[in-house]
Amino acid sequence: MEETIKTNEDISKEIWGTLSKVDVSKYIEKKQSLSYLSWAMAWIILKTNFPDANYSVREWESKPYLYDDKLGYLVETSITIKGITHTMRLPV
Repeated sequence: MEETIKTNEDISKEIWGTLSKVDVSKYIEKKQSLSYLSWAMAWIILKTNFPDANYSVREWESKPYLYDDKLGYLVETSITIKGITHTMRLPV
């Protein structure tokens, strides 16, 4: 029997296919006029479906943020699932 090798695209589609089917409506919280899923609940859902998932917060000179006088603050986090890493940089 020939083994099928999954590409990163195949793995990404599998991850999306699993997570996009999760009904999070019962976990939605409200603050003023905004509805959101808390990070803690999102992490529980993610780890329930993908126990190997992990995340990291980038540090600059032992600080979890980068500061620039002209640009302000920046944070960067990464999540890795099944060997695929997605990084998000956000201004604060």
